[in-house]
Amino acid sequence: MAIDLHFWGKREYGKIIRLIFHYLWNGSELGIRLRLVWASLFVIVTMCLNMSIPLIFKQIINELSACIGTPAGMVQLLFIVYGATWVCSKITLQMREIVLARVIGRGVRKLSIAVFDHLQSLSLRFHLERKTGAIATIISRLQRAFPDIFLEVFIFLLPTIIEIIIAVGVLWYFYSFVYGLLLFLILSLYVIFSIVGIDWSSKALTLSLQKEEQVAARMVDSLLNFETVKYFNNQQLEHDETNQTLVELENALTKRNIHSELVHMGQGIIMGLGLLIFTWISGTAVLNGTMKTGDFVLINSYLLQFIYPLSFFGIILRHIRRGLGDMEEAIKLLEIKPEIVDRTNAKVLSAEMVEITFDNVFFGYDSQRPILKGVSFRIPAGKTVAIVGSTGSGKSTITRLLMRLYDVTSGRILVNGVDVRDITQESLRALIGVVPQDTMLFNNTLYYNIAYGNINASANQIEQAIQLAHLDALLCELPDGIETKVGERGLKLSGGEKQRVAIARVLVKSPHMYIFDEATSALDTRTEREIQKNIDEISKDSTTIIIAHRLSTVVNADHIVVLQEGHVAEQGTHTELLAKQGIYRRLWDQQTNENE
Repeated sequence: MAIDLHFWGKREYGKIIRLIFHYLWNGSELGIRLRLVWASLFVIVTMCLNMSIPLIFKQIINELSACIGTPAGMVQLLFIVYGATWVCSKITLQMREIVLARVIGRGVRKLSIAVFDHLQSLSLRFHLERKTGAIATIISRLQRAFPDIFLEVFIFLLPTIIEIIIAVGVLWYFYSFVYGLLLFLILSLYVIFSIVGIDWSSKALTLSLQKEEQVAARMVDSLLNFETVKYFNNQQLEHDETNQTLVELENALTKRNIHSELVHMGQGIIMGLGLLIFTWISGTAVLNGTMKTGDFVLINSYLLQFIYPLSFFGIILRHIRRGLGDMEEAIKLLEIKPEIVDRTNAKVLSAEMVEITFDNVFFGYDSQRPILKGVSFRIPAGKTVAIVGSTGSGKSTITRLLMRLYDVTSGRILVNGVDVRDITQESLRALIGVVPQDTMLFNNTLYYNIAYGNINASANQIEQAIQLAHLDALLCELPDGIETKVGERGLKLSGGEKQRVAIARVLVKSPHMYIFDEATSALDTRTEREIQKNIDEISKDSTTIIIAHRLSTVVNADHIVVLQEGHVAEQGTHTELLAKQGIYRRLWDQQTNENE
């Protein structure tokens, strides 16, 4: 379903409300639509019953105070009707809530998954530039805002406005325009004051929400870097910086609460004056004999009936305004265009053998700082090519471009002769398995993280991958074995253990091309040699890229590409590059001397 997510101005909240209802109606199945219809009927019935209760009560008072007695049976019937009407109004109210429970839950789920899927479609650049804690806060607020807006607009705001109009009409019809006009003016003044007051206090509310987001992001960032804080003994620095954000939040919350209470005070004064005016006018009419006691009760009942809901009017408006603001933040995320998208006629690539060509590739994460500058090389199908070079030369960038986490600035990357931009992202990434330099694991079990490479993998495949990655010894040491939780980002494992999990995971995927990006950099020499042998066996007859800093791990590669400052400085086999007496030879001699 296509949804127009463009908003002309910050305050175009009406479009957000329409989007919610449009999304629930057009984006849901028949059962949810029927629930919405039933809820609407319950709302109408509840309003009719609420407006009938004061009329029935007025009749009871008049009959009880009449000089000429009405048959007791008739009055008792009124008692029954009055009680039954009140009970029915409460039943329909709760039925409305019951019917809407599934609707709200479904709406929250569908909108949350829409935002989540959209975030997954955005580029790596977006995720590196945005703080995860701030995004998590936006999604959390979305889940809170959706029911707030829907229920308070649909259940409270619109029915209350309609009931006010009906009450004004009843007073106008049964008595005079004065009573209807007074009720309308008092309630209108209350509403106008509330809107103006909320608009005045919303600035403090917005500021407090911003400070809450900053505090959450600051704390998450600090906790994610827990080890770094300990390494540099900067607990006091973290305390001071976090406390400063909390001081700003404290000031913002204080200002918000003061503004809120001043608005409440004004609302109370308006409703008190209105009650005084109505009581004076209608009470005087009863004393003068121009109005019955039941009429006095009816007139004041309608005003009193709105005191309770309208006493929450400011709070409701604040909730709606806050919810709209929170929804707007989520909608802004949906408005962000994915940087990497499949072209209209993108091909689904399926191949047993994979050939890669980098053709004059230029790329930079920032336009002012190019990383790759005209890089060209070829990886024949079934061959192993190593990419080496100093830090910052662009080695890992090649992996990101090949996986289309970014698109090249100019030039082409070809897979079996097809530009990667003409291949669907799903089929491209299905061909390639990556062991990244910085392994990130899910806060789940070892089994989950290994099986993540192929959720349909058999137990035998997972066991084989564990053995090839030399994880079996580790599993024997752990009390819970393969069911051991690895912690957030895998913090319970060492760097070498995480890399072995990453290797096992890619083995379970069983791709047609492998990329090992510093895959053994965190391992000890003995384990590195063992896993290197397994990598050679695994990648035999498969197209393989080995990105490495230690040249000892690439001596058996079919071809070696040496990068320097974003250029291909040298290419050749290990023997050929040593003979050239160039950059590779200098790096080799340097590392050989260090190991002696």
